[in-house]
Amino acid sequence: MLKIAALFALVAVAAAAPQTVLLGSAPVAQPEAPAQYSFSYNVNDPTTGDQKSQQESRDGDNVSGSYSLVEPDGSVRTV
Repeated sequence: MLKIAALFALVAVAAAAPQTVLLGSAPVAQPEAPAQYSFSYNVNDPTTGDQKSQQESRDGDNVSGSYSLVEPDGSVRTV
């Protein structure tokens, strides 16, 4: 009986031993060139009366753009 208890004790100690986990960090990809993009869109839906547009461009850290929409009273708001 003592041999069985000793065997269970050894199994318990082995199971409880800390497992070594090696964590490495993956290399982070850095962009080689500054980000550049440009886009725009327009919506003109005669069924709903929805009229709006947006344009935006980016060159590195400089972003510029605007959007506009037709208000319910017919005026155009541009931001």
